[in-house]
Amino acid sequence: MNKTALAIKMLEMLNNSVKKSRKEIAEALEITERKVIDLKQELEVAGYIIDSTTGKYGGYSLSTKNILPALKLTDDEKNALNFLNTYLMNKTDFIYKSQIESVIEKMKIVSNTDYQSFNIVYGKQVLNTTLQNEIEKIEQAIQKQHKIFIQYIPLYSKTIVEYEIEPYWILFYDQAYYLVGYEINRKDFRMFKIVAQRMKKIIYTTEYFYKIPHDLSKIIGKLQLVKDELFEVVLHCYDASARLLYEKEIGLNDEKKWIKENVLEIKTMVEGVNQIKKLVLSFGKDIKIISPTHLKDEIVGELQLILKHYHT
Repeated sequence: MNKTALAIKMLEMLNNSVKKSRKEIAEALEITERKVIDLKQELEVAGYIIDSTTGKYGGYSLSTKNILPALKLTDDEKNALNFLNTYLMNKTDFIYKSQIESVIEKMKIVSNTDYQSFNIVYGKQVLNTTLQNEIEKIEQAIQKQHKIFIQYIPLYSKTIVEYEIEPYWILFYDQAYYLVGYEINRKDFRMFKIVAQRMKKIIYTTEYFYKIPHDLSKIIGKLQLVKDELFEVVLHCYDASARLLYEKEIGLNDEKKWIKENVLEIKTMVEGVNQIKKLVLSFGKDIKIISPTHLKDEIVGELQLILKHYHT
């Protein structure tokens, strides 16, 4: 038995007993008492505190019954642990909330971290119990590499479609969970929002599939879940909205400059038109598209459709 294994065995003995003499340890590990002293020093270097007493009833004992040594966290790391604890208290839509809170609790104990609360409140969207159970089952299917069948209504459809899926990932994006899997009949990766309105039925199987390694970053977009064309956009923003957008990340590699006291120019890379269209329409008269032309044309088309709702 090597030195590390012997040290672990000695640690287990001390953790399960009030006190052990050097002779008892030596006999149990089939080593010399001199070797026991060496193992004691080895464990102390690793961070364990071993009390030693002499005399007829002397011996070794652990000063704590926690077999793990205290984690040596920096002040910043301890603050981060407390911050995470506060964050999870507010995030009721996180699927493994209770398990992570338990892990944090244990880390606090072994790292001697004092409790500290932060006065921060996050969105309190509650994760539906039925939905949580389904997500956990999907996660089990991913781990076991079992195929699943789903009956699903795509966004731009009213018809239920059945898909045969090799599940790969569960993503949490924009306050919702998504399943990313390889759709066997269509021979491509697809994304499915895990909500009752769309995910009508999930059939779990025990049929094994071989999981080919894939890079998720090559399947989803850089700025959104669905991959789309990247293109440059130039915007002019005005007044208070300009100050708000100056503080906001718009796309990739934002370049912002004030061309007048109340006019902000933003040059950035966006992915697809949907997100940037939502941004422009939400700021109304306080934002103007300078380029590209096709985006200006799409915004004009959207505004014309909006006007039709109020002229019929």
